[in-house]
Amino acid sequence: LPSYVNLVNRIKNYNFKLLFLVSFLLMNIGFATYSLNKVLAIQLEEKQVYTMVSEHSANTIYTFEMDVSLKGRGNKATFINLWKEEKIEPKQGDFVLLNETKWQEQWSHHLLMQNCMNLTTNYSLKLIDSTSLNWKLYVIE
Repeated sequence: LPSYVNLVNRIKNYNFKLLFLVSFLLMNIGFATYSLNKVLAIQLEEKQVYTMVSEHSANTIYTFEMDVSLKGRGNKATFINLWKEEKIEPKQGDFVLLNETKWQEQWSHHLLMQNCMNLTTNYSLKLIDSTSLNWKLYVIE
């Protein structure tokens, strides 16, 4: 129990309390800054994709991850989520919004990547726009 007594004596020390409090506050500021940067990066990515998609009149968009944010920002297209649809049947004129490099490692054995592979190999996709963050907008010809 000497270590417990030593700890209690240190906590009673004003300098230790101040050091602990300052350390705790700095750590929380660091976590808050990190979290805010992540949220702002996601917002920027969503805004770039929304701007890109809004420049084209899409009735149906096959995608994953961006469907909710695009709807939330006011896009009126019908979204087909590639993550949960077991059978997709796109038609000529439908749009496909992909970011395969972002999903490839995490979702490599998932239905999402099977749907992406199906779209890219079995349909004639024409790239019509892209963002700096590897989002690509295709139209099915």
